[in-house]
Amino acid sequence: MEWVQGWGRYEGPGRVSVEKDGKKTQIDAANILLVSGSEARALPGIEPDHKTILTNRSILELPEIPRR
Repeated sequence: MEWVQGWGRYEGPGRVSVEKDGKKTQIDAANILLVSGSEARALPGIEPDHKTILTNRSILELPEIPRR
């Protein structure tokens, strides 16, 4: 298994290209998994405390689902 980080583009069956730092890599494989990520942005004047104001990552670390 190989893990490659960068901007991916589906190029056709069994083929993707990944670009990072200006370098483009072509990958050919029988099975390819493309995964997108995210990054939290705070609103001006409202900083996450990870208890009441959560980010996309801190919500995944909660011990249980909030009732509301």
